[in-house]
Amino acid sequence: LTPDDKLLFIAARHAVDAISVVAASTGEHIRDLSGHQGAVTAVAMIGRRYLVSAGADGLLGLWETSNLGCVGRFRVNDFVSTAADSSSPQEISSLSTNEESTSLIVGHGERAVIFDFSHILEAAAARVPASQFDSVEEETLTPQSFIDVSGRVTSVSYSMSSKFVAISTA
Repeated sequence: LTPDDKLLFIAARHAVDAISVVAASTGEHIRDLSGHQGAVTAVAMIGRRYLVSAGADGLLGLWETSNLGCVGRFRVNDFVSTAADSSSPQEISSLSTNEESTSLIVGHGERAVIFDFSHILEAAAARVPASQFDSVEEETLTPQSFIDVSGRVTSVSYSMSSKFVAISTA
């Protein structure tokens, strides 16, 4: 849900490769944000202006919510796989942002990974949003830190004000 309560973003995990954008007040389908190769596995608002999507393809998408255009496409598989699961890329299972919307935590395999997103958001503000996910140049994100866990990460939650990361595993 956008901070102004106007748009709802729905990722039907394991079902489709798009995010459905729906008017929150009426339930009317506005459009789909597509481009991931495989299911969209998680979405999260980052600040008041952007939506981050995660896909089974190991990519993060950064979408501007005012015009629903893509302003960033980022590969994370190369950095977040652990030695135990590096033989096959694993989907991103969950996303969370901190209150200041400068950090993004990604649940991936047996690892939670924290990325500093402040420079990404600064660069995105200067970009012209693209209507097609695939037309945005793919970039690679370098993680700020890792948290390895025993078991597959199913959800993550990040709170800077409380200074904790909550991780659920299966």
